[in-house]
Amino acid sequence: MQRRWIFKIKRQLKRLALLFARTFRLAISPERYAGADRIAIFDKRTCDFGCGKAIDKTLMEPWRGGIPAFGVWRLPSVHILADRGLLLTKRMQWILNGIALNPSDMHTAITRPIPLAGTTAIILTDVARNNYYHFFIDTLPKLDLVMRSGIAIDRYVVHANEDYQREAYEILGIADKIVAANHNSHFYCEQVIYPDKLTQNRLVASPHFNYMLIDFQLDWALDFLSNSLPRADSVPNAPKRLYVSRARARGRQAINEAELVALLRRYHVETIYLEDFSLSQKISIAQNADLIIGAFGAGLTNIVFCRPGTRIIELVPDLTPQHFFQMIAYLRKLDYSYLACDSITRDALVSDYDLCVPLPILENALKAEP
Repeated sequence: MQRRWIFKIKRQLKRLALLFARTFRLAISPERYAGADRIAIFDKRTCDFGCGKAIDKTLMEPWRGGIPAFGVWRLPSVHILADRGLLLTKRMQWILNGIALNPSDMHTAITRPIPLAGTTAIILTDVARNNYYHFFIDTLPKLDLVMRSGIAIDRYVVHANEDYQREAYEILGIADKIVAANHNSHFYCEQVIYPDKLTQNRLVASPHFNYMLIDFQLDWALDFLSNSLPRADSVPNAPKRLYVSRARARGRQAINEAELVALLRRYHVETIYLEDFSLSQKISIAQNADLIIGAFGAGLTNIVFCRPGTRIIELVPDLTPQHFFQMIAYLRKLDYSYLACDSITRDALVSDYDLCVPLPILENALKAEP
């Protein structure tokens, strides 16, 4: 209950900060910025998402998502602060693009900027600095919007903290055009191309805490990843039936992991740790898999690269039935099912829930395989 109130207070403070900025003209919307130009790419629409198959207890329902229009903004004379995509005008007004202004950004704003001539595209979000899922799903497809705009780009300001990020730029052929951003970055650009934010969340109030659910996944974004990233980098003796372990992760670990691994081995399901593989190898493993089992987490992002019909079993903590991967599986035409698992409280944070896998129910599902 205490954390719910903290969450509400933070939301109200952000709203007050935004109201203050607008009232005193410290902030401006992109369409009111002199010289701004918008290039529309995708129209507004709705999309129906299936809910997959519940192996036991039902946690998810079909969902119709309202998908907004998407495009890019062309903005002259813009400051880029930090590595979250925060924009300021040449008069240091905050450009309202869905990125919250933090107190630490004020210090960065008074530092001397690095000038970037020509046209600079921003491929950043406020959650993808070192997060595998958010980098691939929420951030990298912004590159597709930029390419579809037809605007010639001189450089891309990007996240480049992790090996998989740098490898992705190599595969996409833009490694020689990237400028890595960090939390102290301050650039002043002659012209900026800024793609729209790709995600939209809704608040869910549960008896335990508040958490966020996404409203949609984007078919064109998943197509971009699937078509643009794969390349030949096979993994010798890669398993066709695999369990993506989170034993090395921070949370959402199976507390009965040893028993789970032993059970899966009897059904010829091999345990792998994706941390041991390069991006190209992860893609290759997903492309060649027939069955992937895993708990909600970054490792399941790679189902984007699976062949249609690949069987996916997601292990879902029953207190946080997120449908990120159910939506991806639906759009990629995968054979998706999920198994509700008891949530084991480590802390009151969503990301810190562990889970206890109901092994007899999972074994029955494996026995019933065609």
